[in-house]
Order: sequence, then C-alpha cells, then structure tokens
Amino acid sequence: VSSSQLNETGRRRRRRDQATTNAPPREQGSIIWTFFLLGLILSLLDVAYLMYRIDRDATRSSPSNSSGGIIKAGNTAVHPPERRGGGGGRRGRQQAMEGKEDILNILKSGGIDVSKLPLDILEDLPTWRHIQSKYGPRPILNGLDTCAKFRQTIPPSESFIAPAGAFNSGTNLMAELLIANCHIPAREKEYGKSSHGVRWQVSWGKHQPPKWRNTDHSVNKKPGEVPSQNILPVVTVRHPYSWFQSLCRRRYATHWFHAQGHCPNFVANEVDYEFLQYGLDESYKTSPRWQAVHNNDAWLVDNVMNTANFTADKSIVPVYVKYNRETTNHDSLAHMWNEWYQDYIDADFPRVLVRFEDLLFYGRDVTRQVCQCAGGELYSNKFRHIKTSAKKGDDKVHGNERTGLIEAIIRYGKLADDRNYTHGMTKEDLKFTKEHLNASYMKMFHYEHPEMPDV
Repeated sequence: VSSSQLNETGRRRRRRDQATTNAPPREQGSIIWTFFLLGLILSLLDVAYLMYRIDRDATRSSPSNSSGGIIKAGNTAVHPPERRGGGGGRRGRQQAMEGKEDILNILKSGGIDVSKLPLDILEDLPTWRHIQSKYGPRPILNGLDTCAKFRQTIPPSESFIAPAGAFNSGTNLMAELLIANCHIPAREKEYGKSSHGVRWQVSWGKHQPPKWRNTDHSVNKKPGEVPSQNILPVVTVRHPYSWFQSLCRRRYATHWFHAQGHCPNFVANEVDYEFLQYGLDESYKTSPRWQAVHNNDAWLVDNVMNTANFTADKSIVPVYVKYNRETTNHDSLAHMWNEWYQDYIDADFPRVLVRFEDLLFYGRDVTRQVCQCAGGELYSNKFRHIKTSAKKGDDKVHGNERTGLIEAIIRYGKLADDRNYTHGMTKEDLKFTKEHLNASYMKMFHYEHPEMPDV
C-alpha cells in the first residue's frame, strides 16, 4: 500500500469522525422524545382516571342523589352494593345469603326476584336461626280445638272465615293471605266460584271487641247479613311492646294523652305534665310551641289537645277507644291490650288466635291451618305470600302507606330487640308493663318482656 493511499484513508476517517461529532444527535433525541411523550400520556391518563373515580364516588354519596342508583324492591327503596363499599361479587352475595334460604323462599313466594336484590338488602335480611330464636321453631295458634265444633255446627256451604284483631295487629295481612290462598270448596259448589267463603272482616267489625258480636250494630248490618255464628274469626295478636310502638305512630281510634317526647307512656312524667297545660289551652293549636314540636300536624297535636281523661292528679295515663257506636275505657295501654284479647281468649264460640309475626315467617302454615279449621283448603297451586300489604283507605286513620314484605321481614327480624321495643319508654313505664301485662297471655303467645338497654 502506497503512502498516498494511507494518507487518503486517514483523511477519510478524520472527516467521518468530525462529521459524527458535529452532526445533531437525531437518533438519540428521537428515543428521548419518545419516552417523554409516552410518560406524559400515561400521566394524563392517571389524572383522568382519578377525576373519574372522585366524581363517581361523590355522586354515589351525595344526599341530593335521591333517585340515581336506587332500586325498588317491592315497596322498599334500597341502594346498590357500592353503598357498603362494594363486595357485590358472587362470593359476597353467597356469604350474605348463608343461613337465609327459608327467608329467601318467603320472598320468592311473594313474587320477589331475589337474584336482583342488592347486597345491602341481602345482608340486612335475618337468618332463619335468628327468627327461630326470637319467635320459636313453629307458629303459635290458640283455639284450634274449637275447629271441630265450628265444622259440626255450620254446614261448609254456609261457612265463612274472616279476620279480627286490635288496631295495628295485622288484620289486613291475614285477610289478604286468606283471599289469595284459601277457599271453601263446598261453598263454591253451592254458590259459584266467586263465593270463596273468605271475608275482609267479621260482620261485627274486625277491630271491635266480640262482646258486640250478637248485637244489632254490626258494621255491615243489612237485610240478609251473614249470621255471626257462620263466621270463624281468625284473631291476630301482636307482641304488646311492638303494638305499643305502632300505636305511637298511628293510634286509630285509641285516645290517650301523649306528646312526642314520651310515647308509649304509662307512668306520667314531667313531659306529660308540661304538655298537659297546653292541652287545656285552646290557643295551643295556633301557638309557636305547636308548630315547633308537632310540625303543624293536626293529627299529632290532637294527642295533646284531647286530654283523654288525664288530669294533673293522675300518675297513670288512661285510655279510651271510640268505636263505631260504643266507647271503652282502660286504665292504660297495657290494660287495653289485656282486655281486648281477653274477650276472644275467654270466648265460648269457635275462634282461632294467631300471632302477627307468624304471618310473616310462617305464613303458609298459619293460613293452611286456619283455612282447614273453617272447612276450607289451600288452592292447589303454589302458596302466594303478600308482596305489599295495603292499608285500606286514604285518610289520617289508615293513611295510604303500603308495607313491603322485604321491609317487614327486616323490621320484625330485628324488632325483637330491647332497644326497639322500649323506644320512648322510661324505666318506670317498663316496670309498669311488666307488672300489668297479663302474664298468662304473654306465656300463651311466647312473648317476653324486654329489658331497658343502657343508654
């Protein structure tokens, strides 16, 4: 190789190195910019996702979101599983349903698709073991021994079955269960398929004591009225402490002096004596005190304006009930519960007494037994529970509320709790009810007194 060729090769190498040194780093810059842009895009995506989660969670928890995400189950407004932090997967639902198979079957018999119930509702449903611990392993029916006498005395074709019971004791639910599931074949054969033998109430009035059963003031009194002896009364009984609470919400024709701060009240205290002065003053109806305490609700203020035989010298709050034509007086709400059911417990005519709580949890068994007692039978198709039990009427007595089956099962599954039973009562009230509620009746229906919970 000549020296000239070597020199030329060296010059080429130097020019190449110089060109490489002075040229812009295109390839290196392209790689850096690629990574930079990719990182920027990912960061923007993270920000967008965080904003989406914040907006979604705010929407779910906002009190103003009164309709979004709410599902109607029967007549109960319920919220989707996210309300409790998620967990709405298959495993979460399975865990929520464990031990509740019998409860779910009750809901199914009411036409409720349990597969669509949100997780929070499934979690609120009581277990069957809990129900049995509170109400027993089977329904309690008193008076089944009088069924044979009724069937032997009244021809099946002339028989009727109808509910009776004190206010707020479940008479509507009993009627609807019978209408939906029970019929007397002999009567249908004699008078046609439209005559099932089930009535909405007994002819003397379902809420009126049976001592007026054979009087001329029956609520449906007219020519051709069904003789009272042709009707088998099915009498609904409710746990007295639950019943007291229900009367505080809606008293029907029951009158006793009480204010919102003390109800149910048995032994008068400072709240009762304070409001007594307003009850004696007609101007109270338009006073700011009424507006502040009772929210302008004339129904509530009437509880105070009608002193109902309560006076400042009395320590026990008396009760009177204004029926269709007659009025009864009772020493207290506890005495009213005793005396109303005493007339049916001691009756010399056929009748069956059932617990309201059993209509919810043992509805089929109760309906079957009382239907057969009157000479009837259940329809051959599946038993139908009542999805919503309507209060008849649209007024201050009955209201236009509808009680959903889901809500009722949850409420009465949990109601057997001392705090719920004694709400609004004082220790003196509880001592009074323990002393005056009929002990044999409490035992007959397997009801127990609550204890005053620690505040």
